[in-house]
Amino acid sequence: MEVPECKQGDVWGPDGIEPGWIITVTYTDAEMAELLANYDPASGASPSVTYCRPTVRAMLDAVKGAQNA
Repeated sequence: MEVPECKQGDVWGPDGIEPGWIITVTYTDAEMAELLANYDPASGASPSVTYCRPTVRAMLDAVKGAQNA
């Protein structure tokens, strides 16, 4: 999983377009297969923290890096 792009820009919010963050996250086929294997939308079960936390941390690290650039 990589975050190749992170920048401030106009995004869709609840009231239309507003300032926000554009964050692109990419996954290999194997990484996505692992996430999907741990996801069951029918039961409402999301992947556990073990699988989700790395994505959120990478996104937050990218925003912190962009803010400090």
